[in-house]
Amino acid sequence: LNHPSHYERLIYDAGLQADYHTPRLWLRAQSSLQWLDDTYEVDQDASPRDLYHALQGERQRLLSQEINLRDVSEGIYGWNFGLFAFHHDIRRSTDVFLQMAKPPYQLEKRYHDRNSGIALYHQSELQITPRLALEAGLRYDFEKAHSIHHENKLTGGTVELRNQYDSPLTFSQWTPKVTLQYHFNGFDQLYATWARGYKTGGFNTVFEAEHERTFDPEKSWNYEIGGKTTLFDSRLMAEAALFYIDIRNQQVKQLLDLQGVKIRNAGRSISKGAELSLKIVPSEAALVYLTYGYTHATFHSYRYSEEIDYSGNYLPFVPRHTLTVGAEQRFELRSPVSDRLLLHVSYTGMGERYWNEDNRVRQSFYGLLNASVAIEKGSLRVTLWGKNILNERQLGYYFESAGRSLGKPGKPFTTGVTIDYSF
Repeated sequence: LNHPSHYERLIYDAGLQADYHTPRLWLRAQSSLQWLDDTYEVDQDASPRDLYHALQGERQRLLSQEINLRDVSEGIYGWNFGLFAFHHDIRRSTDVFLQMAKPPYQLEKRYHDRNSGIALYHQSELQITPRLALEAGLRYDFEKAHSIHHENKLTGGTVELRNQYDSPLTFSQWTPKVTLQYHFNGFDQLYATWARGYKTGGFNTVFEAEHERTFDPEKSWNYEIGGKTTLFDSRLMAEAALFYIDIRNQQVKQLLDLQGVKIRNAGRSISKGAELSLKIVPSEAALVYLTYGYTHATFHSYRYSEEIDYSGNYLPFVPRHTLTVGAEQRFELRSPVSDRLLLHVSYTGMGERYWNEDNRVRQSFYGLLNASVAIEKGSLRVTLWGKNILNERQLGYYFESAGRSLGKPGKPFTTGVTIDYSF
């Protein structure tokens, strides 16, 4: 690399929560404020040659307020109402220096985005029988977005206006949710859930055609059935679920060569799969656990262009299998040096995973072995930990730029010490 690359973020968060209780009602108000100031510089050609690099600055201000009123009286019917409102202000500057061009030039981009929204929601809970319960909710979202953009091309002493726009967008959506639960006793239950999902649209900071300047909301129908049970005097706890997600106008991130990332709506996709979780408690001081997930996520219909059709391809960045197996053991020592010793070992697996819609490049299934040893004495805990102990090699990220395949390896074997003290 011939240019320095760095990322710096300054964060300020503040929040206030106020609660008011009566024997029947619970009123809660939560206010939050967040300031982010980012500086980002990267040698985007990832080579020792002086081809092109980018410098980006971003300032974000987010203010949000939520008010919730809940019924806390005992009975067969319960309810809660809520209101959520926010205002988000983003100012972003991006400068791209293209030394590879003839003649060399600089792209100067300035953005000012403002988003404001409000949501109203309600949920009712009805105990139909002592074992059968129904939960139903409805939420309404309204959001108004406004983006101001200027882009100049600087060549030598010449300034050329490349693009500018000042455009508003408005989004609104109703999202219902219904859950039916049947409780056998204690932890054991069966449930079924039907819900509408929604992700708002927005503006792209880079695009090739005028119609790509904005992208539409993503909507989905979500279905899930599952159950929980305990066996052998609660020594074994198991949870299992099946899910089916039908997504319309799915938002997919795409890399524009030498420019950045844009979001486009890719049509329809289907994600379906299963999840299983087991927890074994041989004794009060020991625990063994396993979680496994399988996801089959493909594009149902996605015509990228007249010549290219990605229908039937797997969704990028979605792993087919996820696996975690682990065990914990606690030893009570009661010695002058330590009160207890804690041992933990786990194996996490993930894959296969594709990096683009064309499914040409994929990461095969891989697993990482992790372990830790902790000593506790009073309020002090010292933990020696290791991640990816077998130094498994894997691809953490992959993309293509300027005709080259570029990737970032996953983290190698890492070890460290963590010290915690509780006051």
